[in-house]
Amino acid sequence: MKTTYILLPIALATFALAGCSEKSQDQTETAYEETSEAVRQSAENAGDSVANAWDNVADFSADQKDDFVSAMEETYAKVETRAESLKNKSDDLPDETVGQFDRAREAFKEQLEKAGDASADTWDSTKKEVNEAWKKLVEAYNELETKAQDS
Repeated sequence: MKTTYILLPIALATFALAGCSEKSQDQTETAYEETSEAVRQSAENAGDSVANAWDNVADFSADQKDDFVSAMEETYAKVETRAESLKNKSDDLPDETVGQFDRAREAFKEQLEKAGDASADTWDSTKKEVNEAWKKLVEAYNELETKAQDS
């Protein structure tokens, strides 16, 4: 009988501790899922800002060219940061894909610089060229992202 009294508290303590660890594990899993969702949402929001970048500045006039250039530079910086992260994470990216992105990046920077210097007379055509360069940059980035995921 004494053995039962001694073993009973040990058994209860074991069950209690097992219950705590399951609860802790559940809490950890919940926290992980919430954090993963927050990271996914943040990445999605960043992607939306890149995808909608042109829509946000498409109607800017020549009088707003400084704001136009600043907004596009800010969005470009996000693309550049994400691209560098992809390049650093994946050693197996095809040289052709990286080169395509680098060329698109340089072409976009060149067009954006021209936009900063554009006159009211050349604004519409310059803005169109920036748009074309932006589209090519986004396409090149998307290809880079796809290749990074495949590797």
